[in-house]
Amino acid sequence: MKKWLSVLVATAGLACPALAQVTPAAAPAQAANWSDPEIQALANLFVGSWRSAQPVKTGVGDTAAGVWFNVAPVAIADLPNALYVECAREDGLAQPYRQIIVAFSRKGGAIRMTTFEFRRSEGLLRSATGLWAAPAAFPKVTREKDLIATLAFDVTGSGESFKGATPHPYPTGAGGAIEMTAEFSISKGSLQTSDRGFGADGKVVWGTESGSPTTFTSVPAPVSAAELVPGLWKLTYPSELTKREPAQGDTVTCHYTGYLEDGRVFDSSYERGSPFSYALGQPLIEGWNKAMGSPMGGEHVRLVIPAPMAYGERGRPGRIPPNSTLFYELKVLSVETPPPPPPAPEPVKAEPVKGEPAPAEKPKGQ
Repeated sequence: MKKWLSVLVATAGLACPALAQVTPAAAPAQAANWSDPEIQALANLFVGSWRSAQPVKTGVGDTAAGVWFNVAPVAIADLPNALYVECAREDGLAQPYRQIIVAFSRKGGAIRMTTFEFRRSEGLLRSATGLWAAPAAFPKVTREKDLIATLAFDVTGSGESFKGATPHPYPTGAGGAIEMTAEFSISKGSLQTSDRGFGADGKVVWGTESGSPTTFTSVPAPVSAAELVPGLWKLTYPSELTKREPAQGDTVTCHYTGYLEDGRVFDSSYERGSPFSYALGQPLIEGWNKAMGSPMGGEHVRLVIPAPMAYGERGRPGRIPPNSTLFYELKVLSVETPPPPPPAPEPVKAEPVKGEPAPAEKPKGQ
């Protein structure tokens, strides 16, 4: 799948009692706009969640069924008609191995589809993970600063059926190939892809057999998203939860990583090598307290916390710039009742010193 589909498709970071008051949330991101109805019809066919119906090479060292890609329209100021595509294994939905932008345009009247990778390590913008489920919270990116074009497809079709192909081979370094071709066909609920890599001798070194494309089918979304208050988002991944209802004062233990909008990590319990524990109800940043007011053991979520509900105009010098939206991934390891405090020691009765009055006695005559 690292072929066409993979191209297509510390408490210091939390504790902030001074900012625990209710503050206005940031406005949601602008919705995507379409340049014409036919492009919108094509884009709408891609939008949603897709799952492989056969083994697919994921590009992370194995071949496995249960590969997903999830697609949503996003607003990018200098790139109209844009979709965000996130590819992940079924057992790693929160750790995608590929994130790209797909954009549609016109060339000589015909539709052209172009794929873009992020200018980041491994091509991944970690702050964007999962936000196909909440595109209004997608990080602000631009084509000029954040994206690099990879493939272009000439597209034909109309209505509810389209197909596309690269007009010529494109350079690649995947799997020992030096160039590749790709094609797709899509209709309502069904997507087929076919891609091939060629070595220096012109022979196929990887890819699907001629006439045997990889098939993906439309499926229900595997992640749920809720905007708790304007600008504050909580995404919930499939997980096994404990059935115990949490109570104020319970000890919550979790692992988390916090990202800035540009994908940089500003805080991580994983990097510190130990999970973060706190008492439920303890004043942390407002967005965390609101989103995690009733945590369950085993819960796996992502949070998008707007600046006014995080560190606001002040930020945290050297770590979080002013007016920063924060993006957290966290796993709740446990929610437990704290042990009762040990009983207070009984007072030790003082023994009188021989020849002196006992503490409660008074010398005779007084």
